Amino acid sequence: MYFNDNYKYEGNFDETKFIVGLDIGNSDTALSFFDFNTNKVEQLDISGGYGKASVPTVVQYINDTGEWVFGEYALMNKPLSDSVTFDNLIWELGKKNSYTVGKNVFTHSFILSLFIKEVIGNIKNINPNAEIIGISVSVPYLSEDAEEEFLKAFFEAGYYNKLIGFFSEKECVLNKYCFDEEKIPSKIITLDFGSREIRGGFYNLFESENEISVNIVSAFGEKNISTSIVEKKVYNIFEDYFKENTKESNISKLHKLQLEAFVYQYKSLIFKSKNGIKLYFNFVYPPFQKNIEKDDIENITLEFKGTFYKFLEDIFERMEEDNAEKIGFTIDKVLCCGGGFEMNWIKQAVIDIFGESRSVLYKNPKNILSQGACLIAVKYFNVIKSKKIVFSENITLTEDIGLIFCDKDSGSKFVPFIERNSFWRQKFKSKNVIINEVDETPCLNVFKKDKEGNLIIVGRIILDDLPKRPKGTNCFDILFEFIEYNKLNIKIKDLGFGDFFKKTDYEKNVIIDI
Repeated sequence: MYFNDNYKYEGNFDETKFIVGLDIGNSDTALSFFDFNTNKVEQLDISGGYGKASVPTVVQYINDTGEWVFGEYALMNKPLSDSVTFDNLIWELGKKNSYTVGKNVFTHSFILSLFIKEVIGNIKNINPNAEIIGISVSVPYLSEDAEEEFLKAFFEAGYYNKLIGFFSEKECVLNKYCFDEEKIPSKIITLDFGSREIRGGFYNLFESENEISVNIVSAFGEKNISTSIVEKKVYNIFEDYFKENTKESNISKLHKLQLEAFVYQYKSLIFKSKNGIKLYFNFVYPPFQKNIEKDDIENITLEFKGTFYKFLEDIFERMEEDNAEKIGFTIDKVLCCGGGFEMNWIKQAVIDIFGESRSVLYKNPKNILSQGACLIAVKYFNVIKSKKIVFSENITLTEDIGLIFCDKDSGSKFVPFIERNSFWRQKFKSKNVIINEVDETPCLNVFKKDKEGNLIIVGRIILDDLPKRPKGTNCFDILFEFIEYNKLNIKIKDLGFGDFFKKTDYEKNVIIDI
């Protein structure tokens, strides 16, 4: 990830100087700063009076006035004005999108730069004379193209020269925890429950006089567990309530937008409530009230509980049984961050599986990564005395990963490109393959193969726009490489076919979640 080795600040430190930590997620964004008066990292309410520790990562352009609005205002304003709303600002990075709005064309980086400028500008609410002297940013995985576009957004926002670097979730949450605690446990699990997936890792920590060494034992992720899936479920339930009480079987576009805003307003209250909640659907005429009882909340969460408990139980068993034999791994603490941990039943599930003494459940779990990012920046300036945290990885793969080649004459064959027990960060060699395609358009089927020999498909790559050639003359150079513990980049290059068909410029890069 990006890190500015040449960043320097030679000025003084006083109450007008601000070191900032940002957590820009696809769903929500949080901001923290270092207060030189208290020598503490503080979170900043950037919600514009909504009293929340984070804001939705959303930008909106109002056609009538040419005004840009952000966060909560953008979400709540969608049903009320002729506007264009931009979300998925992080997921869309790297695609170099541009958007035509009226007579204007806006690039994706420009829209994201407006959001960055608006969020960081909230520092002026603390001190009108504030000067930003350093920014650290917590980010999810970014491809090279995505990182380049993200950096461009900071440049367009006017903060590129203040940017110290981008840092992973694990760096931010462990910096936050190790700074808060006097005694550092040796075995830690992190869980980050966000809009796309729940992810985390297992870590061995070794504390010495000058630093804390963190060995990354393993990492994991589960895309079937995410806050976006929960929100979709809640929307569908609210939609059913709406249809039942209004007799409107085909919901209008306006009412759909109003329902989306309504879900955003009340979803957290539902999952924080212990005894039920009253909902007032006052955006329709006649308005109506719906009582959601405790049993209703249980029914809403029932579908997710089984999946989440199974996920946690698998982690617990893996640590306490398998790894206990191999590396003496027992769990000391489980650190929980991300918006999913605002839900009471999620927090209770962690306690049920790991125990209350092991579970670290923060009051504002959405803000933890921004605080950790801020602490990384503060350490860079040597403003506080804190041990340096050094990360090292020793993660090996437990499955073969490769392709299955199919032919109507000889059947199918699994060819491994990455073998189990390899380190995911190591370099792998490419292979030359000839595809005897059966289908008109050749394709590659990507599989994992476990130690029992079971094959699990993880992706299918369609090789469209290939030059037309006879069967058996499509030869490619194929390279598998990891760009994150659970993200595989597959590079495909046309090699031609000897003297019969010269190689072309055809290339295809595909990222697959495994």
